[in-house]
Amino acid sequence: MGSNLHQDNISTVVSDKEWESFMNVLFSLVGLAVPTKKSAMQDGSSGAYPSN
Repeated sequence: MGSNLHQDNISTVVSDKEWESFMNVLFSLVGLAVPTKKSAMQDGSSGAYPSN
């Protein structure tokens, strides 16, 4: 994924496989919670990168 800064800190706690499934679940939940994310990313509006 390219975010080695976070991965280095977490790798001692969870394995790469566990981290990957966690991220997959997280993105799935975000996708369900934010159904407009896809269209926001396509038009490149400020909504593509939520501040929180």
